[in-house]
Amino acid sequence: MRQSEAFKAKAETLLAAKNTGSLDAETARWIAALPDAMHARLAAVGLVEPRAAMTLSAFLDSYLAGHTVKPQTLVVLGHAKTKPDCLLWSR
Repeated sequence: MRQSEAFKAKAETLLAAKNTGSLDAETARWIAALPDAMHARLAAVGLVEPRAAMTLSAFLDSYLAGHTVKPQTLVVLGHAKTKPDCLLWSR
């Protein structure tokens, strides 16, 4: 089976899953393994949910909201926040 035919079959499976609310394990693994760009294309047409993303700044803010740290730790973490758009992960 050619790559384009295989992709079409997976897209049809996603459409069926969207209508039924049930996704098989093989297709779920396929979605998880997709590159971010392809996943974003499928999300743009509503076949999958967009992947979550976390920036360094958002992570540090949420961490500090739930933890008490020493003053020097705050200084070091403040330096780390100088690049607020630094992406830690997306999935």
